[in-house]
Amino acid sequence: MFLRVERPVPGRTAVEVLIELPVADGAAGEVNVIRCAGETVRSVPPVRAGAYASVAIAVSAYRLDTGSA
Repeated sequence: MFLRVERPVPGRTAVEVLIELPVADGAAGEVNVIRCAGETVRSVPPVRAGAYASVAIAVSAYRLDTGSA
């Protein structure tokens, strides 16, 4: 996965990414969360001051958590 981040993350850093997805036709505030574990494989610094950095992550495991945020 390739993401924009506030600051660069060194390569080979263990990371966990949480992705919140609203539940279709669910109550307000109800979300499913995809938890992804992996490590950074590429880090791209920001191109100018105030811009985001980017990071590529190799996902080694993930799971779906259902419920409320």
